[in-house]
Amino acid sequence: EIKKAVRTELGLTCSIGVGPNKLIAKLAGDLQKPDGLVTMSRAEALVLFEDLPVQELWGVGERTAERLAQVGIFTAAELGRAPLSMLTTMFGVLGHRLQAMGCGHCDDPVAQYDEKRIVKSVGHSHTLPKDTADVAIIQAYLRLLAERVGERLRRYGKAGSTVSLYVRYADFTGAGRQHRVGEPMTSGLHIYRSAVCLLRQYMPLRKKVRLLGISLSDLTPASGGQGFLLERCGREERLMDVVDRINRRYGAATLKPGSVLTAERFGVKERCGLIGTYLFDRKR
Repeated sequence: EIKKAVRTELGLTCSIGVGPNKLIAKLAGDLQKPDGLVTMSRAEALVLFEDLPVQELWGVGERTAERLAQVGIFTAAELGRAPLSMLTTMFGVLGHRLQAMGCGHCDDPVAQYDEKRIVKSVGHSHTLPKDTADVAIIQAYLRLLAERVGERLRRYGKAGSTVSLYVRYADFTGAGRQHRVGEPMTSGLHIYRSAVCLLRQYMPLRKKVRLLGISLSDLTPASGGQGFLLERCGREERLMDVVDRINRRYGAATLKPGSVLTAERFGVKERCGLIGTYLFDRKR
Protein backbone atom coordinates (compact mmCIF):
# COMPACT_ATOMS: atom_id res chain seq x y z
CA GLU A 1 0.00 0.00 0.00
CA ILE A 2 2.85 2.40 0.82
CA LYS A 3 4.66 1.69 -2.43
CA LYS A 4 1.45 2.10 -4.39
CA ALA A 5 0.64 5.42 -2.68
CA VAL A 6 4.13 6.81 -3.36
CA ARG A 7 3.94 5.81 -7.01
CA THR A 8 0.42 7.24 -7.44
CA GLU A 9 0.98 10.53 -5.60
CA LEU A 10 4.59 11.26 -6.51
CA GLY A 11 5.30 9.12 -9.56
CA LEU A 12 8.32 7.61 -7.82
CA THR A 13 9.49 4.12 -6.95
CA CYS A 14 10.72 3.25 -3.47
CA SER A 15 12.29 0.31 -1.68
CA ILE A 16 10.93 -0.92 1.63
CA GLY A 17 12.62 -3.14 4.18
CA VAL A 18 10.80 -4.90 7.00
CA GLY A 19 12.65 -6.34 9.96
CA PRO A 20 12.60 -6.78 13.75
CA ASN A 21 14.50 -3.49 14.24
CA LYS A 22 15.72 -0.41 12.34
CA LEU A 23 19.15 -1.89 11.63
CA ILE A 24 17.82 -4.98 9.85
CA ALA A 25 14.90 -3.16 8.19
CA LYS A 26 17.28 -0.65 6.60
CA LEU A 27 19.59 -3.43 5.45
CA ALA A 28 16.63 -5.26 3.91
CA GLY A 29 15.47 -2.09 2.18
CA ASP A 30 18.86 -1.71 0.49
CA LEU A 31 18.84 -5.19 -1.06
CA GLN A 32 16.41 -4.63 -3.94
CA LYS A 33 16.65 -0.96 -4.87
CA PRO A 34 15.08 0.96 -6.48
CA ASP A 35 11.70 -0.82 -6.26
CA GLY A 36 11.98 -3.65 -3.76
CA LEU A 37 10.05 -5.05 -0.83
CA VAL A 38 12.10 -7.32 1.43
CA THR A 39 11.20 -8.88 4.77
CA MET A 40 14.14 -10.16 6.82
CA SER A 41 14.34 -11.93 10.19
CA ARG A 42 17.28 -11.60 12.56
CA ALA A 43 18.36 -15.17 11.77
CA GLU A 44 18.42 -14.35 8.05
CA ALA A 45 20.35 -11.16 8.77
CA LEU A 46 23.03 -13.03 10.74
CA VAL A 47 23.65 -15.30 7.76
CA LEU A 48 24.07 -12.23 5.58
CA PHE A 49 26.38 -10.65 8.17
CA GLU A 50 29.04 -13.31 7.55
CA ASP A 51 30.03 -11.65 4.28
CA LEU A 52 28.58 -8.17 4.79
CA PRO A 53 31.25 -5.41 4.95
CA VAL A 54 31.04 -3.77 8.33
CA GLN A 55 30.60 -0.32 6.78
CA GLU A 56 27.28 -1.49 5.29
CA LEU A 57 25.78 -1.49 8.78
CA TRP A 58 23.66 1.57 9.46
CA GLY A 59 25.65 3.89 11.73
CA VAL A 60 29.13 2.58 10.90
CA GLY A 61 31.00 5.27 9.00
CA GLU A 62 34.19 5.19 6.98
CA ARG A 63 36.44 6.24 9.85
CA THR A 64 34.98 3.63 12.20
CA ALA A 65 35.36 0.94 9.53
CA GLU A 66 39.01 1.93 9.04
CA ARG A 67 39.73 1.58 12.74
CA LEU A 68 37.97 -1.79 12.89
CA ALA A 69 40.00 -2.97 9.91
CA GLN A 70 43.18 -2.18 11.83
CA VAL A 71 42.26 -4.90 14.35
CA GLY A 72 41.12 -7.40 11.72
CA ILE A 73 37.36 -6.70 11.75
CA PHE A 74 36.03 -6.49 8.21
CA THR A 75 32.54 -8.01 8.30
CA ALA A 76 29.44 -7.43 10.42
CA ALA A 77 29.70 -10.96 11.84
CA GLU A 78 33.31 -10.34 12.93
CA LEU A 79 32.13 -7.19 14.69
CA GLY A 80 29.52 -9.19 16.61
CA ARG A 81 32.13 -11.75 17.67
CA ALA A 82 34.74 -9.17 18.70
CA PRO A 83 35.61 -8.98 22.41
CA LEU A 84 33.57 -6.29 24.11
CA SER A 85 36.61 -5.20 26.14
CA MET A 86 38.52 -4.44 22.94
CA LEU A 87 35.64 -2.47 21.41
CA THR A 88 35.10 -0.37 24.53
CA THR A 89 38.83 0.35 24.72
CA MET A 90 38.74 1.59 21.13
CA PHE A 91 35.38 3.37 21.11
CA GLY A 92 34.35 3.92 24.73
CA VAL A 93 30.66 3.38 25.49
CA LEU A 94 29.99 3.17 21.74
CA GLY A 95 31.69 -0.25 21.82
CA HIS A 96 28.59 -1.78 23.41
CA ARG A 97 26.42 -0.47 20.60
CA LEU A 98 28.79 -1.66 17.88
CA GLN A 99 28.94 -5.21 19.20
CA ALA A 100 25.15 -5.32 19.53
CA MET A 101 24.80 -4.17 15.92
CA GLY A 102 27.16 -6.94 14.82
CA CYS A 103 24.79 -9.39 16.51
CA GLY A 104 21.74 -7.92 14.76
CA HIS A 105 20.43 -6.01 17.77
CA CYS A 106 19.24 -2.40 17.71
CA ASP A 107 17.00 -0.83 20.34
CA ASP A 108 16.54 2.56 18.66
CA PRO A 109 12.84 3.37 18.40
CA VAL A 110 11.26 4.32 15.09
CA ALA A 111 10.22 7.98 15.19
CA GLN A 112 7.69 9.73 12.99
CA TYR A 113 9.14 12.14 10.46
CA ASP A 114 7.70 15.22 12.20
CA GLU A 115 8.26 13.98 15.75
CA LYS A 116 10.41 16.22 17.95
CA ARG A 117 13.42 14.38 19.27
CA ILE A 118 14.00 14.84 22.99
CA VAL A 119 17.58 15.81 23.74
CA LYS A 120 19.00 13.72 26.54
CA SER A 121 22.37 15.45 26.88
CA VAL A 122 24.06 18.78 26.26
CA GLY A 123 27.78 18.93 25.66
CA HIS A 124 30.80 20.15 23.77
CA SER A 125 33.88 18.46 22.34
CA HIS A 126 37.11 19.93 21.02
CA THR A 127 39.94 18.54 18.90
CA LEU A 128 43.20 20.00 20.12
CA PRO A 129 45.41 21.82 17.57
CA LYS A 130 48.15 19.32 18.41
CA ASP A 131 48.32 16.25 20.61
CA THR A 132 49.48 16.83 24.19
CA ALA A 133 50.01 15.04 27.48
CA ASP A 134 50.40 18.29 29.44
CA VAL A 135 47.84 17.98 32.25
CA ALA A 136 47.67 21.75 32.79
CA ILE A 137 46.70 22.30 29.16
CA ILE A 138 44.18 19.45 29.26
CA GLN A 139 42.56 20.88 32.40
CA ALA A 140 42.39 24.32 30.77
CA TYR A 141 40.44 22.83 27.87
CA LEU A 142 38.15 21.07 30.31
CA ARG A 143 37.39 24.44 31.93
CA LEU A 144 36.67 25.93 28.51
CA LEU A 145 34.34 23.07 27.61
CA ALA A 146 32.64 23.14 31.02
CA GLU A 147 31.93 26.86 30.69
CA ARG A 148 30.37 26.39 27.25
CA VAL A 149 28.26 23.46 28.44
CA GLY A 150 27.09 25.47 31.46
CA GLU A 151 26.17 28.48 29.32
CA ARG A 152 24.04 26.37 26.99
CA LEU A 153 22.31 24.64 29.89
CA ARG A 154 21.38 27.97 31.42
CA ARG A 155 20.22 29.30 28.06
CA TYR A 156 17.94 26.28 27.68
CA GLY A 157 16.72 26.47 31.27
CA LYS A 158 18.11 23.00 31.99
CA ALA A 159 20.33 21.40 34.62
CA GLY A 160 22.15 18.06 34.48
CA SER A 161 22.92 15.39 37.08
CA THR A 162 25.37 13.14 35.20
CA VAL A 163 28.71 14.42 33.92
CA SER A 164 30.45 12.46 31.16
CA LEU A 165 34.05 12.91 30.02
CA TYR A 166 35.39 11.48 26.78
CA VAL A 167 39.10 11.36 25.94
CA ARG A 168 40.43 10.43 22.50
CA TYR A 169 44.13 9.75 22.16
CA ALA A 170 46.60 10.48 19.38
CA ASP A 171 46.18 6.94 18.01
CA PHE A 172 42.38 7.52 17.74
CA THR A 173 41.58 5.13 20.57
CA GLY A 174 39.47 6.59 23.32
CA ALA A 175 37.42 5.96 26.41
CA GLY A 176 34.56 7.56 28.31
CA ARG A 177 33.83 7.95 32.01
CA GLN A 178 30.79 9.36 33.78
CA HIS A 179 29.80 10.43 37.26
CA ARG A 180 26.41 11.23 38.79
CA VAL A 181 26.28 14.21 41.12
CA GLY A 182 23.86 14.69 43.97
CA GLU A 183 22.29 17.92 42.73
CA PRO A 184 21.50 19.00 39.13
CA MET A 185 23.92 21.71 38.08
CA THR A 186 24.44 24.43 35.49
CA SER A 187 27.61 26.05 36.80
CA GLY A 188 30.67 25.77 34.59
CA LEU A 189 32.88 25.59 37.67
CA HIS A 190 30.93 22.68 39.15
CA ILE A 191 30.92 20.87 35.81
CA TYR A 192 34.67 21.43 35.53
CA ARG A 193 35.37 20.06 39.00
CA SER A 194 33.41 16.90 38.21
CA ALA A 195 35.26 16.53 34.90
CA VAL A 196 38.64 16.85 36.65
CA CYS A 197 37.62 14.08 39.06
CA LEU A 198 36.86 11.89 36.04
CA LEU A 199 40.16 12.88 34.42
CA ARG A 200 42.03 11.46 37.39
CA GLN A 201 40.78 8.01 36.38
CA TYR A 202 42.88 8.32 33.20
CA MET A 203 46.07 9.09 35.12
CA PRO A 204 48.89 8.61 34.53
CA LEU A 205 48.45 9.43 30.85
CA ARG A 206 50.21 6.85 28.71
CA LYS A 207 49.39 8.54 25.41
CA LYS A 208 48.99 12.07 24.17
CA VAL A 209 45.45 13.42 24.05
CA ARG A 210 43.86 14.48 20.76
CA LEU A 211 40.24 15.31 21.68
CA LEU A 212 38.24 16.09 24.81
CA GLY A 213 34.49 16.09 25.30
CA ILE A 214 32.20 16.95 28.22
CA SER A 215 28.46 16.39 28.33
CA LEU A 216 25.71 16.52 30.93
CA SER A 217 22.75 14.17 30.89
CA ASP A 218 19.77 13.36 33.13
CA LEU A 219 18.45 16.81 32.30
CA THR A 220 15.76 18.49 34.36
CA PRO A 221 14.29 22.01 34.37
CA ALA A 222 16.80 24.30 36.07
CA SER A 223 14.14 25.61 38.43
CA GLY A 224 13.22 22.10 39.57
CA GLY A 225 15.33 20.33 42.17
CA GLN A 226 17.59 23.37 42.75
CA GLY A 227 15.56 25.41 45.20
CA PHE A 228 17.83 25.19 48.22
CA LEU A 229 20.88 25.37 45.97
CA LEU A 230 19.72 28.71 44.58
CA GLU A 231 19.25 30.06 48.10
CA ARG A 232 22.61 28.76 49.26
CA CYS A 233 24.50 29.91 46.18
CA GLY A 234 22.45 32.95 45.19
CA ARG A 235 25.54 35.10 44.74
CA GLU A 236 27.09 32.61 42.30
CA GLU A 237 23.83 32.31 40.36
CA ARG A 238 23.57 36.07 40.03
CA LEU A 239 27.17 36.26 38.88
CA MET A 240 26.55 33.63 36.19
CA ASP A 241 23.51 35.55 35.02
CA VAL A 242 25.53 38.76 34.69
CA VAL A 243 28.34 36.98 32.83
CA ASP A 244 25.86 35.35 30.43
CA ARG A 245 24.20 38.68 29.65
CA ILE A 246 27.53 40.41 29.02
CA ASN A 247 28.75 37.58 26.78
CA ARG A 248 25.51 37.55 24.81
CA ARG A 249 25.77 41.29 24.27
CA TYR A 250 29.49 41.68 23.54
CA GLY A 251 30.42 38.24 22.22
CA ALA A 252 31.07 34.74 23.57
CA ALA A 253 33.93 34.48 26.09
CA THR A 254 34.16 38.26 26.61
CA LEU A 255 34.17 37.35 30.30
CA LYS A 256 35.77 34.02 31.16
CA PRO A 257 37.81 32.28 33.87
CA GLY A 258 41.52 33.12 33.74
CA SER A 259 42.45 29.43 33.46
CA VAL A 260 40.83 29.33 30.00
CA LEU A 261 43.66 31.56 28.73
CA THR A 262 46.03 28.57 28.87
CA ALA A 263 43.82 26.74 26.36
CA GLU A 264 43.49 29.83 24.17
CA ARG A 265 47.27 30.25 24.02
CA PHE A 266 47.61 26.59 23.02
CA GLY A 267 44.98 27.10 20.31
CA VAL A 268 41.19 27.13 20.22
CA LYS A 269 39.07 26.68 17.12
CA GLU A 270 36.29 29.16 16.53
CA ARG A 271 33.62 26.56 17.23
CA CYS A 272 33.72 23.58 19.54
CA GLY A 273 31.72 20.58 18.41
CA LEU A 274 28.21 20.48 19.83
CA ILE A 275 26.59 17.46 21.44
CA GLY A 276 22.81 17.21 21.75
CA THR A 277 21.72 20.27 19.79
CA TYR A 278 18.81 19.03 17.70
CA LEU A 279 15.81 20.35 19.58
CA PHE A 280 17.18 23.30 21.55
CA ASP A 281 19.43 24.88 18.92
CA ARG A 282 17.35 24.53 15.80
CA LYS A 283 15.32 27.50 14.64
CA ARG A 284 11.69 27.40 15.73
